[in-house]
Amino acid sequence: TYFEDLSNDLMYEIFDYLNEYDIYESFYDLNQRFKNLLIKSNLPIEIRFPSISKINFYNYYRQMILPNRHRITLFHLTNPFTIDLIFSSSFLSLKFIRVQTLILDNMHTTYLEDIIDYTIPYYLLNLSALIIHVVDQIQVPNYFYYQIFSLQTLKYFKITCETKKDDRLSLLIDDDDDDNDDHGYSPIETLIINDCIRLDEINDILSQFIC
Repeated sequence: TYFEDLSNDLMYEIFDYLNEYDIYESFYDLNQRFKNLLIKSNLPIEIRFPSISKINFYNYYRQMILPNRHRITLFHLTNPFTIDLIFSSSFLSLKFIRVQTLILDNMHTTYLEDIIDYTIPYYLLNLSALIIHVVDQIQVPNYFYYQIFSLQTLKYFKITCETKKDDRLSLLIDDDDDDNDDHGYSPIETLIINDCIRLDEINDILSQFIC
């Protein structure tokens, strides 16, 4: 029995054990049958980018991500240029309705505000898990954490970062501030912060949750 004689169902079972990009590299240009297996399926897929060149990434983006955007349940982005393209305005005109997990490694804070304020609420409507590794310093931690805790679909949040320590981290809501009338408790069930946080800041963080 030759490998390409295996049934489609069995091929999909084998694909479950492989990285999506490795599958693409190995099978996309092999023949039309394997290409169809990759682009004409409704099975969910997870997009994890290895360290690849820009040319290879653009090919993968055009041939696999765009036609399969309705199937993607996870994005794991590691290179700055992949983040730059994925969150560009032209790319975000296409909503990813099935994405539930977003992992951002080697993330720069220049992208964070747009991703949290704009990308997630409007284009990743079912996001339930967010994992971020920030490589530079978060300058306004109060605003950053407040926006994170305001994401209404988020159940899991993990961040590894270093925040600016000039000001005390304070997330307490001013009851006299009309802008906070719609504030509610965060739906996050699992919170992991790998950063130096003072004991007196913990109460402010816990105030955002129903304990």
